Amino acid sequence: MVIHSPCAELWMNCKACLRLSRRTAVEDTDGSSEESDDSWEWYEDREFDSLFFSPGQLRPRTEHPDAAADEPAPGFLERRSRAGQTHCWDYADSSNIPVRGPNYLADSVKELSSPPMLELLSVLMSASRGAAPNELSRAASAVHRARQDDGETRFLLFLNFELGNVQLSFAFAAFEEANWTDTPAGRLFESFCNRMSDAERGARLKLLPKVLDGPWVISASVPSKPTIISRQCPTTFCKGLDYLQASVDCSSSSLGKKLSKVVGGGQCELALFVVLEGQVEDELPERILGAASLFHTDASRVVGAG
Repeated sequence: MVIHSPCAELWMNCKACLRLSRRTAVEDTDGSSEESDDSWEWYEDREFDSLFFSPGQLRPRTEHPDAAADEPAPGFLERRSRAGQTHCWDYADSSNIPVRGPNYLADSVKELSSPPMLELLSVLMSASRGAAPNELSRAASAVHRARQDDGETRFLLFLNFELGNVQLSFAFAAFEEANWTDTPAGRLFESFCNRMSDAERGARLKLLPKVLDGPWVISASVPSKPTIISRQCPTTFCKGLDYLQASVDCSSSSLGKKLSKVVGGGQCELALFVVLEGQVEDELPERILGAASLFHTDASRVVGAG
């Protein structure tokens, strides 16, 4: 058994703090492919003895009295309906999220985003199929579910994450009376969906994860800036007449493995913000495309994921 002293824990936390303090604000997008993971690997691999608290005790968590009695829910997660509810989703507050402003290319100034362009419809957390999924088949199934079961007629955007033994899928739709169609962000979204190649789409799709509640060592490991996700995780797209699906494989990269732990570990409250990067003047200012909050989602509660 490997025993780590409190001094070792303090040393690793100090190293993580030092690394965070060296991050610069010159670039607003995290473009690194891999980074030092000393503190993260130490957190994952250590064995706990009497000198340490277990991961679940690193921070207090108050659950609803009957939360333990909740049955593992296959498929769709419930939308949060009460304080303390776990393994659920809700809309995310994007009112304090900065995005590139109208003159960003000249002055590097950001501004707070307008409300999300797309409405979050549902979040699905299910067992992974194991083999590489047929993207067209998966997209057809998701579209059929939204059209036939939910009666959706709007344009749909699906964002899928392959997280090892589970997959996490978000379904978004344009609001009925969208006020952004003739704005720079709206025109960029229309081009992203209908005219860009997959390589161009991959160069625009940014993800900003924020750990709102969870162990500090996990929060410190998550990038503090938006990330062009395709630079670090293989990303594929499937385009249909009235939908677009983006699928992110988180099985191999450092960032992907971190997201898998954060999303499926059951310890964190996480907000995810999706943005399309404005790269020329007439694509600015940016605007949050979609947003979601996940509350202590736990891969072990997904039926068939074991």
